[in-house]
Amino acid sequence: MGFLAFLLLGGAVGWSAWHFYPTAKTAPSHGLKRLKRIMSAIIAGFIGAWTGSFLALLSGLVKPGQMLEWLIAILAAWLVAAVYTAFSQKSR
Repeated sequence: MGFLAFLLLGGAVGWSAWHFYPTAKTAPSHGLKRLKRIMSAIIAGFIGAWTGSFLALLSGLVKPGQMLEWLIAILAAWLVAAVYTAFSQKSR
């Protein structure tokens, strides 16, 4: 996958992890603070997608462009973004 694919896929997964996390709705924050948290979750998703795909390719588990690479990237992005979102919600 290319850089743009990682960016879009990881960003979408990171945003969804932030948006659908249950405690994100308990204490509403507005303005720059909220935007900063959303952007951080998107970046965490991107890093997770890139890392998951890179490690799968490095280990020889997949070949570039296989559907399994996409699945691993999605799962890794979701895991990293969910963990980030969980810890950022606890630190309020």
